[in-house]
Amino acid sequence: MRKEVKIAYIGLVAPFEAEFYEQPGYGRPGSLAQLGWIEALHNSGIGLDRAWGFRPIAHWPRAKIQFEWIRRLVLPCGAKLTLLPLFNHFFLREISRFFILAWLVIHWSIQRRRCRRVIVMYNLTQPNGVVWMRFLTWLTGTKLVPIIYDLAQMKMYGKSFLMHIVEPYWLDRIHERLIPKCDGLFPITDAIPQDFAPNIKYFRVDGGIGEAVVANLPELKVSSSDTFTIFYAGGITPWNRVDILLEYMERNRDPNLRLWLAGGGRQEQLAKDAAAKDTRITFFGFLGPEKLNELYGKADMLVTLRDLIDPGLKYHYPSKTFEMLAMGKPLVITNSQHTKEAYGEYCYVIDKCTLEGYSKGVDFFRTMSPQERYEYGKRAREFALEQKRWSKQGPAIGRWLEKLVTNAS
Repeated sequence: MRKEVKIAYIGLVAPFEAEFYEQPGYGRPGSLAQLGWIEALHNSGIGLDRAWGFRPIAHWPRAKIQFEWIRRLVLPCGAKLTLLPLFNHFFLREISRFFILAWLVIHWSIQRRRCRRVIVMYNLTQPNGVVWMRFLTWLTGTKLVPIIYDLAQMKMYGKSFLMHIVEPYWLDRIHERLIPKCDGLFPITDAIPQDFAPNIKYFRVDGGIGEAVVANLPELKVSSSDTFTIFYAGGITPWNRVDILLEYMERNRDPNLRLWLAGGGRQEQLAKDAAAKDTRITFFGFLGPEKLNELYGKADMLVTLRDLIDPGLKYHYPSKTFEMLAMGKPLVITNSQHTKEAYGEYCYVIDKCTLEGYSKGVDFFRTMSPQERYEYGKRAREFALEQKRWSKQGPAIGRWLEKLVTNAS
């Protein structure tokens, strides 16, 4: 008789609600990606038997919360998420996470001993890393399939001399040893399994769109304004090359041009100074989902850049791409990994992150009529909603997992 497959999810995740994202340490991209994965697994056809999350939050005293008890939440997609107890002091937090996970995995495995079991966990180093999770899954006869979305750190920006040498070296060594020991992989780029585990079966999932985003998409309209507004939302960081957006505004003095920036990061002051000098530039800081969607709806063009010269970006992908495509606005984007090959029909892809390339992208859309831009964005939205919704990707993920677990048994 064929055994039933059961899936458990483990990650550092909390809903995108003010109670959580207003605390330091909450990462919007990571949490949204994980909420999407929970949604996909919930709609996989297999179902999601358990979803366990540790709240992403900075250590006390940077975050004022020192302890939280277990919390059970129902997400908008209908999946149930259990936020596990939080002991928010550094050593106690890491030790408690291990024992909590050990108890949950062992207890769940005993409960589901007649089923084929697989644990899907988000990334390798947190919570408690794949070292302990590999031991626990081996001990319980459970398959381990990590989602690898943040394999390498940015190596060219923002580290001390010591961390430039030590962190990339040790992270790479850990990944080289541990990734091949997994039962399967959900990488964000093909380079991850090709470089670290060429013999491991994998299913590339580069991101998606959650139903919470779909439910609040702005209405598509043909612009009647004389101004042309470019909107960037994301990390204000060196590798996202916000400086190119600002330099373009400095060189192009067209009074009808506007640049809106939203987000936070190490280069916030650069954005603030530019906005103070140029009234055409507005820096909004970090925004909640309602205000963010409002600005998406009003913009004429969206942009996301990546400095592809950084070797760490070989293992990253801007999964926010699909949220922006769903907004139904023309998008200028750099050719990260497989972008041009897979999505070049729905956005303007520049091969190199340069002022010249970005300028050509802006000109491409500015020379269109408002009606043409409307049609371009509408086609991008239709593609995103048909192909990249997490709920629609779920069945393919479920079939792959079931095949992986069944063939390995």
